[in-house]
Amino acid sequence: MVWQIAPLKYRHVGGAAGAFGEWLFSFITVFAGGIALENIGWKIWIWMVLSCWVAMPFVWFMCPETTGKSLEEIDLLFAKEKIRDAILEGRMEYGEEGIGDEKSERRVCVEKV
Repeated sequence: MVWQIAPLKYRHVGGAAGAFGEWLFSFITVFAGGIALENIGWKIWIWMVLSCWVAMPFVWFMCPETTGKSLEEIDLLFAKEKIRDAILEGRMEYGEEGIGDEKSERRVCVEKV
């Protein structure tokens, strides 16, 4: 799901985009599917096969593995490199608001004394 790999700052937008896309393409499939089958026939399924083949390399190369990770760990995947390194090295603490938000990065992720 989109919202699971989105940075904390944009997780709500990712969830909305995922739901919108699912409903939009369900509507298009139901509305235009009969018309397409009537006019084009079985060849309409070539579009579906091509879409799946294009999606596979995108997911393989662009989407990081998130199995077994907490939302905080997933958020670290998308953090700025200097913030992520500082948190992993123990020089900064991870706050509840997340590190995707630049304001919270300054406010929550503070150097340990």
